[in-house]
Amino acid sequence: MGKKKRKVSAFTKGLAVLMILLLLPGLSASASGASDTTADNTAGESTDSQNTAVPKHHKYIRYNDDDSYTLTLDVTGVSESETSKSKLDVLLIVDQSKSMGTSMGSRGSRLDVLKEIITGKNSLSGAILENENIDGRMAIVSYSGSAGRGDTSWNDASTVLNWTDQKSDLDAKLKRIYAEGGTNCQAGLYEGQKVLKSARSDAQKVVIFLSDGEPTYYYDKNGKTQGSGNFDEGGKSASAAYSQAKKMTDLSGFYTVGISKKSDTEFLKKLVKQVNAREKGTYHADTAAKLTKIFEDITADITEYTCRNVTITDTLSEYVELDDEDPAYSVTAVDSQGRDVDLSEVDVEFSYDSSARTVTVQFPKDFVLDADVTYSIHFNIHPSQKAFDEFADKGYSATGSANSDASGNSTSSGKKGFFSNTSAELTYTYGTSENARSYTAEYEEKPVIQVSVQDKNASLTISKEVRGEMGDKKKTFSFTIRLKDKNKNPVSGEGTGIQAAVYACEGGILPGVTGVEAPEQSSVEFEKDGTAVVSLKHGQTLTIKNLPDGYFFEVTENAEGNTGYTVTYNGEQSDCASGILDGDQTAAVVNQKEYVPDTGIVDGTAGDGILPAAGILAAGAVCGLMLRRRMKH
Repeated sequence: MGKKKRKVSAFTKGLAVLMILLLLPGLSASASGASDTTADNTAGESTDSQNTAVPKHHKYIRYNDDDSYTLTLDVTGVSESETSKSKLDVLLIVDQSKSMGTSMGSRGSRLDVLKEIITGKNSLSGAILENENIDGRMAIVSYSGSAGRGDTSWNDASTVLNWTDQKSDLDAKLKRIYAEGGTNCQAGLYEGQKVLKSARSDAQKVVIFLSDGEPTYYYDKNGKTQGSGNFDEGGKSASAAYSQAKKMTDLSGFYTVGISKKSDTEFLKKLVKQVNAREKGTYHADTAAKLTKIFEDITADITEYTCRNVTITDTLSEYVELDDEDPAYSVTAVDSQGRDVDLSEVDVEFSYDSSARTVTVQFPKDFVLDADVTYSIHFNIHPSQKAFDEFADKGYSATGSANSDASGNSTSSGKKGFFSNTSAELTYTYGTSENARSYTAEYEEKPVIQVSVQDKNASLTISKEVRGEMGDKKKTFSFTIRLKDKNKNPVSGEGTGIQAAVYACEGGILPGVTGVEAPEQSSVEFEKDGTAVVSLKHGQTLTIKNLPDGYFFEVTENAEGNTGYTVTYNGEQSDCASGILDGDQTAAVVNQKEYVPDTGIVDGTAGDGILPAAGILAAGAVCGLMLRRRMKH
């Protein structure tokens, strides 16, 4: 599925940094590697998608019945044709001093090799000016240096070609440069700064400065060339170049390339530091083969932009819960023709932070999303107690956004409900195999869920009846109601274990009962332990409404005050009434107490028979005494 990384040299990595700027405005990359390669790097994350390839991504919902929903978040791999054209102005400042005529082997001089690399097959000019994804222009400045009789001011550098978008023009002009004179780096920078003034204001501006040695000439304040031409006397030539470099501003990138074994890398390293550019790098190449390989890799890299290192996060709203503490999820992929793509060897990680209520889905590091393949993450949710409570109290608070329904589903887009999430993000890196930057994109769709009040919500009716000659029909009896969710957790509001859950209720009177009034209570509040207490008298009923379907209930009459009563629940003598709220349920509680005469035969649980029993024992003792007296006489 993913593309393999290609190993390239440190030099290649450095110059590839430059090419990253071609397609990704604001993109930051690095050049690193061998000891002769240095770079000033920046890092960060961009959320600005202008002129940046943003993968298509979509969030939607499907209703599964029984208050279950499937949420899906997808992302589609980016193809190159979908990238926006980026404007890029690249200026080449080319050393044409006499030493650039030194041979680099069978391919000719240093200058010959450089011309071939920039203009030939798979060249830099082709990568910039003939790439359909780039709105590119290039310009050329050449510099050398000489001093002597007849020398004029500011004449050690010239604009060989001003900005052009035609490869043929650039190639032709570059081929006409020849090697002569000394090295006035300041002159090249001075002329280059003039050319940059006509660069496009909305384009990325990049300068590549090429040299094969340290500067030996410089301009005085009048533009006259000064210096020996053989060495940098007192460091004046380098100092003048540094001062000139400081005047270059608002660049996306500034890169120096030292061409030869003797090129002064210390000078070039310091020169880079003077320039105000977001990306900087100093590189060294001393063979034709090395230069060729570098530009071949650059050309390949700029045409292989990929989307990888993908992470999807979805923060759930307080109106939904995952189906389980360790929820099941699935990952699927289809190509542009709707055919399944095998992901059996792709290890996608799914995690849930219950405290932050955030689902995180992470693709493997460096896994590349194939172009036009859509990868989808699916997981199930259901309404939370908060959703039921708020609906019962206020109704729905949101409307589903457009395109938030799965194909064939019609419960979200434009429909009333509660939002399933507070936010969802896609993070990814985009760029070449060696250089890329992280981006973030929001999922715009906002699906909603509903609570199935009419069909699925249940009610619980508790009724009280007092029977028997000794039953006190004026007495108030209290009941404890316990409510648990489908996972047997106490119902206590928003799932926090702190807030109470409040349900509407309605009082009533048992059929055939007269002389009583219906309870005035309008709501029942369940505390954090999932219990609520209500009170009823003979003939009264209390119906608690909109209880979640599938929850567990238990109704128990509290022991205090019912001494001597036989208590039955729904016609059976037991400790409580309990069950599952799979519809409207009833807990019919009957207390019966009959008259019991004083027979002296007691169950030993009360003291009412103590005095009669004592009388019987006393009478027996008297009769026995009289009988013994009669026998004696």
